[in-house]
Amino acid sequence: MHQLQTKTYLYFWAAAVLTVLVSYTLFTKIHNLNLVLNIHKDYFVISNIEFNILIAYALAFIGLIYYIHYVFRILLFKHLTTIHTLITISCVILYFLSPMFLFGKNKDFPLFEYENSIDHFLFIIGCSALLAQPILFFNSIISSIKCFAKKTKL
Repeated sequence: MHQLQTKTYLYFWAAAVLTVLVSYTLFTKIHNLNLVLNIHKDYFVISNIEFNILIAYALAFIGLIYYIHYVFRILLFKHLTTIHTLITISCVILYFLSPMFLFGKNKDFPLFEYENSIDHFLFIIGCSALLAQPILFFNSIISSIKCFAKKTKL
């Protein structure tokens, strides 16, 4: 538990590397996986591999934020760091495990719309991951202010 709070950047950097590896090993075998966004009757089609690279960049950037705090010895709140890390990493894991849960469903059942269910599931995972990110910024700002206020008093 102590490693999770002091060297959190290693978890995010490892998750970024694994995201790239998993996306190139699994998703290159399935050619027609695309993310389709419908925003006000405009369709945006993004390749799944490119979206996974975007996730990897985001995870690496979060790891960089934690690394900067580690280098400058700015102590973050332990509980907020743990909550943010667990929510974000678990959302990434669920994102990659979602095809295993939802691809095996019976597509011929008329009351179950396959495409909508996987889109809704991925939307919920994405919203959960996005809602966890203000925890990092709140933790970072408050801890930085607390650290610099302590240094100026000395």
